[in-house]
Amino acid sequence: MDFQKSCLQIEKEISDKFHDKHFDSGILSDSYKRLGYQERSFRVLNCGTELSWRIPEDYSESPKLYHANFCKDRLCPMCSWRRTKKIYGQVSQVMDHLEGQYRYVFVTLTVRNCSADELSVIIDKMQNAFSLLRHYKRIKSAFKGYFKALEITRSPDHPPCWEYHPHFHCIFAVNKSYFKSNSYIKRDELAELWASAMGLNYYPQVDIRTVKDKDGTDGDTSIKKAVLEVAKYSVKSCDVLHGSNDQIDDVVYHLFCALAGRRMCSFGGAFKKAAQELKLDDMLDGDLVLTDGDKLRKDVAYLLVTYQWRVGFGYERAYARRLESEDMK
Repeated sequence: MDFQKSCLQIEKEISDKFHDKHFDSGILSDSYKRLGYQERSFRVLNCGTELSWRIPEDYSESPKLYHANFCKDRLCPMCSWRRTKKIYGQVSQVMDHLEGQYRYVFVTLTVRNCSADELSVIIDKMQNAFSLLRHYKRIKSAFKGYFKALEITRSPDHPPCWEYHPHFHCIFAVNKSYFKSNSYIKRDELAELWASAMGLNYYPQVDIRTVKDKDGTDGDTSIKKAVLEVAKYSVKSCDVLHGSNDQIDDVVYHLFCALAGRRMCSFGGAFKKAAQELKLDDMLDGDLVLTDGDKLRKDVAYLLVTYQWRVGFGYERAYARRLESEDMK
């Protein structure tokens, strides 16, 4: 591989992964502007307009993203995609760190669909209910650690007053003897416990799947699939940025209000301890560039190739320079 081939590789990645997300960020920026969030609109509009890749001067490895001006807005399509990569990487690292100590179950905890006006209140109840649930004696006996992520999907085919579906995706660590022990919790019992924590007058839909090391059959899932599912960021761009301007603005406003200041995902128990031992940074507000924890080698010289967004033209190569040691992260 040489410099030109490396640049072609970068340009393909930009075309495949960055271009459409930047376009979607423009739609969100326009919505923020119409809603009166001028500063937020500006930040989102300029998200990802400068992307720099590092290339080893000996071309011994493929180019890797080194710097980007990500805005970190909760609804930004570009940043949501990067957070998904970061969450996937961190959960994978934690589970690798705990390898051999536990088995895992993948759990989805749901409630009935709710209206936009109810969404914030329902999420509050869900967060409080999960805190209560994990302190139940049966849960503490069964589950030794967890990763929990909130996802909100929309149901445009349903009546407008019932179009939001908030739910939790969780991976729980369990002892190796869990499935043959008195600690084992069946789906109906977990649904009853979740309903109790939520204060519901109905049994919600709860799904439990055993996490297998390899692809499993019906009723279980692989570690990779489970991690991919929990790593999905809270809101999909396709659920937000379609329809008329009024429809987009309505969804953006309600989701912005519902998600503001919230922890959308978290570690607990053995997962939290492992994350601390690994010294992982904040998965929501931390670095969205080196999402896989990749670090520069000090024994290799690097080139830095920067691409910038030009309105009407898209991403174009702006400059290339040698990456000096004082620049290195």
